[in-house]
Amino acid sequence: MKPKKICFLALGILLGAFTLSVAAFAAGSVKFGIKTGDKLTFAGSDEPIVWNVIQSDKTNTDDESGMLLLADNLMGTANNTTNSTSGLKAAFTACYDKEFSDLQKNTVLRVTKKDESVTLTLRYVMQFFSVRCNGALDDEALFALSYKEASSLPMATLAIGNAWWLRTVGESLYSCYTYVAGDGKLSTSTDSTSSLRPAVNLKKAAFNVHSVAGEAPLLLPAENIESSNTFTAVTNNATAWKLNVPQTDIYISSVKASVASDNSLSYDIRLNAAAGENSGLSFIIVKPDGTVSYYMRKVFDTTPQSSLAGTFAIPSDVDKENDRMYVFYERSAGKFSGEISELSEICLGHIYEVKDLLDTVHEYVCTKCGNSYTEAHDYTVSDKSADGHTMVCSVCGGVHTLAHDFKAVQIDNADEHRMVCTVCQYAGAYVEHTYAFAYEDYKNHKRYCTECGAYGYMKHNFDDYVPYEPDPTQMHTHTCVDCSFSSNSRHNIVCTNLGYGEGHERACTECSYRETLAHTFDTTAYPDKHIQICGACGARYEIAHTYGEVTVADEQYHSTTCSVCGYVRKEKHNIVYTVLNDGLRHSYACTGCPYGATGELHNFVYGTDYTVSGFKTAHCACGLTGDTAAALGGPAADIAVVRDILDENSVQVTAGESTGNNGYNGYRCLLFERYGGDFSGFGEKDGDKERYVFSLSFKSTKPFACTGLWVRMGGLVYGNDPYSVILYGRENAQSGYVRIGEATLSYMGEGGGDRNATYLFTAQTGNRMYDDYKLDIISSHSNELMLGQAYLLGAPSSTVDYKLSGVVLAEEQPVTKLYPGDDLSVTLLSQDGYPAKENVSVLENGKNFAGFTYSEESGILSVDGLSVGSGKTYTVKASAPTKPVKVTAELEGLSFEGSSYAMFSTDYVAYLTDSLGGFTYLPYELTVTIGGKVFDEYEYAMWEGALSIPGAAITGDIVIKGMERGCADPKDAFFSVERDGEPTRYYDSSENFASEIDTDGAVITLFKNVESQGGIYMSGNSVVDLNGHTLVLNAEPVLNVEDMGNVTVKNGVLTIAAEDTIYIDGTLSLEKVTVGKSEDGDSSIGVIVNSGKLFLKDTVIDTPATAVMTEGFVEFTDSRISGMELLDGATGAFYSGVVGSVQYGDENAPDLFDMLAPNRALSVANATSETLDALLNKTDLAPDGGFSIVPADGILAAEPQDVLVPYPSGKTVTLSIQANGESTYRWFGPDGKIENAYDRELTVETANLASGKYRYTGYVQSGNLLVRTRTAVVSVECAHETVSEDGVCASCGLFISIEVIDANGLVKTYGNIETAFDAVKEMPGATVRLLYDTVFSDGSEQGTYRNLELYGENITFDLNGKTLKTENENSEINVFGTYTIKNGTLDAQVRFTSYQETGHLTVENVESLKLFLAARKRTLIKSGKFTYLRTADCNFTDILDEGKAYYFYNDHVWYGGEYKSSLQNVEVLPAPVSIGTQPKDVIIGVDESGTLSVEAVRTAGFEDKDVTYQWYEASYEYNVVYNGAYGWKGEYQFSSGTKIENANTSVLTLPDTVGENKYYYCEVTVDGYTVKSDIAWYRRGVGTPTLEVRQSNPLSICSFVVDPRGRDCVIVLAGYRDGRFARMKTVSVDGDAKLFGGTLGEYDFDSETYFDEVRVMVFESLEALKPLCERKVLDAPEN
Repeated sequence: MKPKKICFLALGILLGAFTLSVAAFAAGSVKFGIKTGDKLTFAGSDEPIVWNVIQSDKTNTDDESGMLLLADNLMGTANNTTNSTSGLKAAFTACYDKEFSDLQKNTVLRVTKKDESVTLTLRYVMQFFSVRCNGALDDEALFALSYKEASSLPMATLAIGNAWWLRTVGESLYSCYTYVAGDGKLSTSTDSTSSLRPAVNLKKAAFNVHSVAGEAPLLLPAENIESSNTFTAVTNNATAWKLNVPQTDIYISSVKASVASDNSLSYDIRLNAAAGENSGLSFIIVKPDGTVSYYMRKVFDTTPQSSLAGTFAIPSDVDKENDRMYVFYERSAGKFSGEISELSEICLGHIYEVKDLLDTVHEYVCTKCGNSYTEAHDYTVSDKSADGHTMVCSVCGGVHTLAHDFKAVQIDNADEHRMVCTVCQYAGAYVEHTYAFAYEDYKNHKRYCTECGAYGYMKHNFDDYVPYEPDPTQMHTHTCVDCSFSSNSRHNIVCTNLGYGEGHERACTECSYRETLAHTFDTTAYPDKHIQICGACGARYEIAHTYGEVTVADEQYHSTTCSVCGYVRKEKHNIVYTVLNDGLRHSYACTGCPYGATGELHNFVYGTDYTVSGFKTAHCACGLTGDTAAALGGPAADIAVVRDILDENSVQVTAGESTGNNGYNGYRCLLFERYGGDFSGFGEKDGDKERYVFSLSFKSTKPFACTGLWVRMGGLVYGNDPYSVILYGRENAQSGYVRIGEATLSYMGEGGGDRNATYLFTAQTGNRMYDDYKLDIISSHSNELMLGQAYLLGAPSSTVDYKLSGVVLAEEQPVTKLYPGDDLSVTLLSQDGYPAKENVSVLENGKNFAGFTYSEESGILSVDGLSVGSGKTYTVKASAPTKPVKVTAELEGLSFEGSSYAMFSTDYVAYLTDSLGGFTYLPYELTVTIGGKVFDEYEYAMWEGALSIPGAAITGDIVIKGMERGCADPKDAFFSVERDGEPTRYYDSSENFASEIDTDGAVITLFKNVESQGGIYMSGNSVVDLNGHTLVLNAEPVLNVEDMGNVTVKNGVLTIAAEDTIYIDGTLSLEKVTVGKSEDGDSSIGVIVNSGKLFLKDTVIDTPATAVMTEGFVEFTDSRISGMELLDGATGAFYSGVVGSVQYGDENAPDLFDMLAPNRALSVANATSETLDALLNKTDLAPDGGFSIVPADGILAAEPQDVLVPYPSGKTVTLSIQANGESTYRWFGPDGKIENAYDRELTVETANLASGKYRYTGYVQSGNLLVRTRTAVVSVECAHETVSEDGVCASCGLFISIEVIDANGLVKTYGNIETAFDAVKEMPGATVRLLYDTVFSDGSEQGTYRNLELYGENITFDLNGKTLKTENENSEINVFGTYTIKNGTLDAQVRFTSYQETGHLTVENVESLKLFLAARKRTLIKSGKFTYLRTADCNFTDILDEGKAYYFYNDHVWYGGEYKSSLQNVEVLPAPVSIGTQPKDVIIGVDESGTLSVEAVRTAGFEDKDVTYQWYEASYEYNVVYNGAYGWKGEYQFSSGTKIENANTSVLTLPDTVGENKYYYCEVTVDGYTVKSDIAWYRRGVGTPTLEVRQSNPLSICSFVVDPRGRDCVIVLAGYRDGRFARMKTVSVDGDAKLFGGTLGEYDFDSETYFDEVRVMVFESLEALKPLCERKVLDAPEN
């Protein structure tokens, strides 16, 4: 029977890790070379792979450059395919790619080999067959052994307990596979599944290092060796070693070492580049035969690190002459194989020979290692002559003849010096001095020898004076002929008068200067002459004036001027006027000069009192008078009022053109306020007159008498003011227009004066009424006109009031004022219908008025407008009988406070509270019936429980029905609401869901699906548990989490209706929630995060458009959103989940990497480099499957590290990223994306970089993973090691003006003051000290400026006696932290004000330009001088250090504490006096006596000054003040004191008044400085309480105050409405209280809906109710 052919088409690979047998290794095993049988750890990912060296001399192809290794363990299983080893090849390739690094792959010899055929026996279904088998390798790295290769190995090597594949397979149709059984025997099988045991060929040379042992691999201990400073003896009894790969990226660049007599070795070893983590240096000691005897590893303490220095002991048995020590760089990977560098030798015992090298040095050379160095000769002089000196080295014996080194030496001879050799002291020739001269001072110069330095002093040898060329008219000079020093001095001038017209001669008596100049006259003018005196030569002349022509000086005078002295003689014009016939102009001329004009506009001056107070009538200088009286500003209500009764549809332009921007209403804006005013237009010429007219005609809705105009000039930037406005009226279209009056507008608008005025028509006779008007706007030119308004005025109105009893008006807002011509019509109602006619009347000014009609059938009362006067009072009186009706309240769960009866014509008011005594759960509406009919016109203020029924509606019995909210049966509930301290409330309707849930501290639980119709605004902390149900939100905004809101929604579905969005300004957390749009939802955004925070956990947001738009914070865990739009300001922490798409709302938006949590990456299906670029370019992107947020572990093997570069160095810095697998790289630097930076390494050239920090970040695409690296900081930092005396750094040229000393005393210097203060932000306890005067230059563009901002905690800014100045006068120094500023000058504005909510500022010994400070406890001034000082509340004494005072140093007076908005030119000094003992409060009995006393303490320096005392009685008051967010509050305050006569000693004897509370303080004065003591309270016996109230608007800030005067009492607040008691509150007062009071708002007794008056009473007790003083009443203000 033939075996059946079995086909396996699939390949399955399971890669398993090798296990390492720890027992195989011994500590300290190190050796050179590899031999067959060794076990080596090499490669591996999860665990290191252990290999057996089965051929150390050659590979399986007999290549002697390599060696053959076989894994010591199995690595999973694999399926072979028929007659092929392709299945094994795929499995081994996958293993190779996973387990070998790139460096390790470089050591592998790939193999191609065709195996010889072998015939093997195959057992199949109980039969045996002979099968011919072979195998092959095709460019393979890891492979299975062949049957023949395995058969050559010992069975002990082959047997590992499990079967494993060989590569030999059958050639025939039979499925024959070869393997090694668990016991090591070779066998065949038809089964295609077995385990893998890889073999590999390695290059021997790839592991060689050079040593005394020759070129050979260095094998290190297989276990992880700890860092040590002590050598470990090598035992070499191990069976396994770690095979490390030599690399060349990092190597030892220099070795310096020396061995001391105590056998210790000091070393300084440098690497060529900085090494990373797990790196260090390893040392070995090798015997001459190549055996390693000792090994030591030193791991770098910090990384990156590029050097190591130190000392260690050499083992005592080391032969320092013959043994060799080597050091090498080692990067350990723990139990994995690592990397090493080439070995560098450290000589243990140099044996030097010395030889003569040059005439300056000899050389030492080590005979063992060849190390050499040079050293200067140790010379002694053996001979000397005129030709030179002969020198012998005492070390090397070298002999050299050298030339003399002559130097000039001073001798006694004054004219010569001698040349002497500085080496052998040979004395040479005598030489004359070589003289030079140098300036010493203005009298002498120094003469010195330039060779030997001999010197002496001589007077200057000046030549003659000559005029000094830069200024020859004022100075002359002479020069020393030896040292060239020039001395300048002023001329010795003599002036000689040459005559009036000739001038004078100016000459120097010491030099050649001569000059003729004109007289420099000082001229004095007198009415009849002028006198001239020359200031140089003194010549004096008196001359008559020389006048010119007469000219116009101004509108009042003409003048003529002396041409010599400029004296002006002025005379008034003599004006003659001529009136022109155009109605606008006149001409005038002066008889004595050319002054005058033709066609000047009349200028009406309103200067004559009119009969109406405040108004003036007008006249022009030419004699014309006007027909109006005017007053600036709008009309007074008692004189005239604007009548808004014009028919705007009747307005027509009858002359001219309107050009205004109001379109159709361009000219109506003149007459109607609702159109905004500011008319513009052109007039047309008025016949042959030189004037232009714009004319409007219009009608009124009824006739009225116009009494004037209210005119406002235009406010436009173009156009011209008119000359006047003329109003005309007519009675009908057939009659002609009658001129009512003209308003000449020159009265206002000149020189920026008032631009509006009221004009009354003075020429109008009678009160003629018109309904047809015309308005002319007059101009003297054709230019565009502008006019703000011209409103028609009428007579003031009359008042209408109503005195009704049992009667109400049907009108909600009845007429209360009437104008002449206005009709009056009102409807009177009574309980039974309408009042009887005999009970209705009208009064005019208190007298019966017959001009009205009234109907009993309709209740309508009418007054004809023609009978209505101006300024009168009309009273409508009516009465009717009334009867009470019954009020019944049918309420569930509610308390009711109200009368059981109501009256017609009186509003009925009642109050409701819920079961908790508040208003939270009152019903949203009530059911009210009157006389059995439903009445809906009641007023119900649910928020305060007030119900009001209008008196006009109370015609029958009243029934009020309602039920407390939240009392539904739980089994019928849609949702419940839980709040701390309250029972759970259940609601059986979702109608008011939105309003129920916005309560701080609420937990809302759904029991059914809920559809909310109202917008939800949440401002508190609350939780919404959807409880597996759906919440449908249906109003815009569907949900708005406000600033202070903190809302959690969990466990269900949140559906957003069409076109609606969730808005977040507070915090919203969604947990296990699905958010989506309803079926009819549109493409609007689902969630918008404004300035708030959104937390997502196990949540899905899936909307048709963008799911989330954010400029706030979003945290994201195990969630999915369909799309996100990022805006400027967005931040985030994305931990896990999926974002479907991303888009960017503006260019400053963050990218998606910015939103990731730490150690997170993005995973994108089919990601490419284009995907990475799109994210970095912030291109909208929606990849298939979206962006998955995944852990970043394992993506990067190495990230860029920080580098410190000294300035200047020109060093090139390399930043690198190592990603696992093939990757794409991008780099960003300080200026954004770095073009063409696509490699894993980035080279940064620092040669041209200024000092500072430069940040670089890498981005990597590795397969489908996208990740951002850490940001590496390249710090270019100058150490400022050499600084000149003027503070300039020799290295960087920076002015080093400031130093920072941290809390540990570490000092660092800075050249930029902003950089220094930035450094101390996170450096508590630091000191910033100025080293030089410093200027803060803000570096802003012209027209702008920046401030210097100081942050940090407990920082001392020591000015160190120097000055800090701001270059821009607008720049300020703003203090935001906790600072002490001391010891110097601030030529700047310093600001530490109340809007900075934290921090503290102490100022000590500082001179400041301007200082703006916060108030009270956050500021302290100890000493200093201030040009300008201001605080937030102008309370300057509270910011002073104890015992200090302000002294005005210019005025030499002390500041006394009086109110000032600022203090200027003030110094803080020790106060001359302080209060040592303060007066104490005193309460005594009626028959006792008492005193108050103070003790004054004079300050050092003022002991001899007199002390004066003055006592004052103070008033203690209670005032209402605004307390910010807390509203209006009552506060006790002391007013100014009253001086007590003759109370001027340190002791005050108290008066004998009984019962009154009194308050006293003392002022103590020394040297003009006054300090005030504390206020002490005094009371003798018990008095009668007093009560005061203060009326305010609104009622909430009305206040009361009680002075109990020693008597315990009770304050009663009683609220009344319409005279009926409504509510009461009581407050107990301790008799020993000074004052007691507050606002009604403070006592929750302030509702104007509740009360129209509050009565305040003081009783002895609630039991006795005995009043102790007169009650007071607070009334609600009328609206």
